[in-house]
Amino acid sequence: MTGIKHTFKRLFSQNYRKKQKMAGDIMAYLDAVPPCSEVLLVASPTYGEHEYNCTITLPASELLNWSLKYVDEPITMSWRDEVVRQSLPLWLGHASHGGGKQVTNLPTGAFKAVRHEIAQWVTIGAADVWCYSCKQLVMDIRMAKEDESNAGRSYTSWTDIWRCPAGHTLYEAKNEMRIIYINRSFD
Repeated sequence: MTGIKHTFKRLFSQNYRKKQKMAGDIMAYLDAVPPCSEVLLVASPTYGEHEYNCTITLPASELLNWSLKYVDEPITMSWRDEVVRQSLPLWLGHASHGGGKQVTNLPTGAFKAVRHEIAQWVTIGAADVWCYSCKQLVMDIRMAKEDESNAGRSYTSWTDIWRCPAGHTLYEAKNEMRIIYINRSFD
């Protein structure tokens, strides 16, 4: 009886087919990624657009807590990004807790999901930041906005820069925001 019900759902429900495809893609993604250790590399010069000049690690438990909230947020994204988002809590939930300090890289596509949270983890002290120039972990990171400029109400640009206490640049990224106003008058 279950087989018939499943067949009818698959034939007549686009939502059911989508859920089935998502489940299959999640399993394929999880099969392709390495096992998760208890510490994750969330940022380095090889991630992103080379804006990091440091290594940032985070406990898997901290990323798991975040991913459990993130997975339920109503966000429109590409199919591949959604597969990664749905897979993260499952992958992190199976993190090994062997007591060692082995570090695992984020799986493919996961940096895109976490990149906007990294500053928060650094600010609250959940992440460890290794300065390549000092060759040590740094705690007191100065985060600043420089070169801020406004061109009226519709365009703003700035550079985010993080520095260690010795003044070495740990992160530097140029940002811009454009606001498009739509005139909705019906005159």
